[in-house]
Amino acid sequence: MCGIFAYVGDKPAVQSLIEGIKKLEYRGYDSVGISTIENKDKIVIHKVVGNTKKLKAKLSNETLKGNIGIAHTRWATHGKISEANAHPHISQNSDVVISHNGIIENYLQLKQELLNANFIFKSETDSEIISHLISKYLNEGSSLESSIYKLTQQIQGASSIVGFSIKDPETLFALKIGNSGGLLVSNSEKFSLVSSDTIPLSGNTNKFIALENGDIALIKKNKISISNNKKNISPVYHHLTNKKEKISKFSFNYFMEKEIYDQSETSLYSLKDRVNFENSTIRFHELEKHIKKLQKINRIILIGMGSSFNACMVGAKYFESITKISSIAENSSEFLYSEKMISKNDLIIAITQSGETAETIRCIEKSKEHGCFTISIVEQEISQASRISDACIPLNCGQELSVAATKTFTSSLIVLYILSLFFSSEFHNLPRKDIESLITNLNQLPRLIGEIIQNQPLYKKISEKISSSNHLLYLGRDNMLPIASEGALKMKEISYLHAESYPAGEMKHGVNALIGPSMPTIMLAPSGKLHSKMINSINEILSRDGEVIALISEEDKLIPTLIDKYLVLPNLDEYLNPILFSIPLQLIAFHTSIIKNLNPDRPRNLAKTVTVE
Repeated sequence: MCGIFAYVGDKPAVQSLIEGIKKLEYRGYDSVGISTIENKDKIVIHKVVGNTKKLKAKLSNETLKGNIGIAHTRWATHGKISEANAHPHISQNSDVVISHNGIIENYLQLKQELLNANFIFKSETDSEIISHLISKYLNEGSSLESSIYKLTQQIQGASSIVGFSIKDPETLFALKIGNSGGLLVSNSEKFSLVSSDTIPLSGNTNKFIALENGDIALIKKNKISISNNKKNISPVYHHLTNKKEKISKFSFNYFMEKEIYDQSETSLYSLKDRVNFENSTIRFHELEKHIKKLQKINRIILIGMGSSFNACMVGAKYFESITKISSIAENSSEFLYSEKMISKNDLIIAITQSGETAETIRCIEKSKEHGCFTISIVEQEISQASRISDACIPLNCGQELSVAATKTFTSSLIVLYILSLFFSSEFHNLPRKDIESLITNLNQLPRLIGEIIQNQPLYKKISEKISSSNHLLYLGRDNMLPIASEGALKMKEISYLHAESYPAGEMKHGVNALIGPSMPTIMLAPSGKLHSKMINSINEILSRDGEVIALISEEDKLIPTLIDKYLVLPNLDEYLNPILFSIPLQLIAFHTSIIKNLNPDRPRNLAKTVTVE
């Protein structure tokens, strides 16, 4: 969840630290801090509650010349949001300082042992244990590398840790235990960097090392040495493509706003080099060498969390309807600890935009242990998920910086849809003419997304209406039910309104008790086989003095006779309509957030990348 950045080189570290950690604020923004060694003999720490801008202001009167340093931006897990709990954390002897991402599961036991040994704690965090333990081992005579190794044998749970010691003032250390988010190391002749993500590395290097479970790295300005289980290993370098877009809002006030508008373009990127509209064919070069294995599957299990899980639910409907293969969606946190029977004939498709979601990563590992073929769908191509999966399919929609998913959600749906068409084509599960018809409809998708986005006055008007509500109900059926869930999630995430989604058919089984003037209902009611059922639900709500706001298809002549608040959307087909219907829900949530004077890019208590359970 947190962001870590570190520098060691031949220049003062402070500027690089501030620039690097600012680019990682999407991972957590409760507090931020940096630490450097000054005069080669003193560890100095500066931290604030708030963001990098506030830290930079605090440092404006400081002169920091140390050429080694670490920075951290926090998403609180242990201990309240405070300056004392902000990272970095220093040892009692002031000889070791660390930044940490993860959770130490046995921290209460370890903390009590240290308290019994007269160690004094200055924070409520589990992380402070790390600096105390490394310092303890160093002062007992162990080398820096041995002290770190001893630490790995003591703490339980997934952790990524970066720090340095006054006893070796030219060396950063970095270690990774389990799946606790990325920890990337790069070096050149004049400096080395450590980062939680590739974004701060871009422009500074063209290659990096991704630390794996058990790796301990000792990093000097022009040298990196890595060991695992006391054995030196040769690092594997990954190359940065430098294709990432400039981190800028351009003319927009918020990243979320920009990313919603981007979707007309990013939908093209998700289709590019995969869909050939001239001959109506689909190609995934990532899967070409695996076709024989894929032909043996008899069930598809899609796993994800949050917006990715909502995409999984739509994807399961795609695969089952189009490929005729039994398909289910599972929440990663539930799948991980369930006793669900899985076998080598199951295909596991894991969706994780960051490629680091803790439970999803562990689900991939669990599935591989059972012999399942695994595919990860990610935006971050060089990630933990991509490295451990049998195949990786990138979304190609570009880095998403707002916490709430928008373009990564729609791109996930597009990739899942064309993947189901690809499977059906390869496995001959659908008549060729049907596949050609569905591919033809895809060609219209980017244009229609662009047209939907332009209806801003309508979305603002609806947002003004619902912004004074305390509760919202989202109803859908079939492919639209997961979109209702996604709409409710967006509203909760960025507007802090209590919003729930239900199958429209569930109304009589409890949900009707909530209906009334104080709980507006957003109804997803496209034309199609279930349209008459949705009309029944609308009438049911109206008869109980409820208010309905409906998203309907352009040819619908019935629903406008029942209600006066509705949005008219294009009607492509039952598979692509969920993508089109998700766009207005994103915009309604966005404008509601703005009306309530909230920051949609940085909702409270949330972070973009969830690397701990």
